[in-house]
Amino acid sequence: MFEPQHTEGLKWDVVWQDTIEAIFKAENQYFPIPPVVVPVVLNHPRIIVYPSNITAPSYLWLAAKLTARVDIPSIDTAVRIHQENLRINNKNYLYIPITSSYQVHLEIPWKFTEMSFTIWQFDPT
Repeated sequence: MFEPQHTEGLKWDVVWQDTIEAIFKAENQYFPIPPVVVPVVLNHPRIIVYPSNITAPSYLWLAAKLTARVDIPSIDTAVRIHQENLRINNKNYLYIPITSSYQVHLEIPWKFTEMSFTIWQFDPT
């Protein structure tokens, strides 16, 4: 697994790690993984997302679609501010162009029955 290095004073903190699985209704029949709301509020624009699945065929490259959203209390909704496609079994270095806190949503393609994620956030201190 990829581990960000502490080099030249740069520090990355793991903020979320989980494995998401589809629900099987019968052998080889499953419900697609529903969209995932990462239960962490991020507050720095630099993040690294590492989606992994060791059984994925080499021709599949899309692990998930990441959407960063900001809550707007006055209109009682979350607004999409950024969207990225994440490559499977690769570190995805992202810059979310915002200065306030935000939350990440993940949409996993229906072809997958399992996907593991690790998210690091840059720590400027």
